[in-house]
Formats: sequence, structure tokens, C-alpha cells
Amino acid sequence: MCDALRELFADELKEAGEAGEIRGRSAGKAEGRMQGLREAAINLSNMGIDISIIAQAVNMKETEVKSLLQNT
Repeated sequence: MCDALRELFADELKEAGEAGEIRGRSAGKAEGRMQGLREAAINLSNMGIDISIIAQAVNMKETEVKSLLQNT
């Protein structure tokens, strides 16, 4: 393989790796935010807060909160 092709492939692989890393970080951050909202919903429920208020607080539908609390 000539040096020009080797260099081209190296650049493309580097860019692909960087793009994958960025997507992975974004997915991890979103997952972390969602986990925080789940924990908040569970804590609020344990404090006796009504599900409709919990749903507003964590920006979820009431059905999502109910499902979340049932699976805990």
C-alpha cells in the first residue's frame, strides 16, 4: 500500500474514532440524566408525593412514572 493511501486511511480511522467517542459521551450523558430523574421520582414517591406532581417535577408522563415505580 502506498504511503498516500496509508495516510488517508489513518486520517479516516481517526475521524471515525473521534465521532464514535462523541456519540458515546452523548449517550452516556443522556443515560445519566435519565437515571437521575428516575432516582428523583423514586425519592419523591417515597416521600408520599402524588404521582401527578412527580410527573411534572421530572418531566415525564404519569404513565411513565407509574411504570417506573412498579419496576422498582
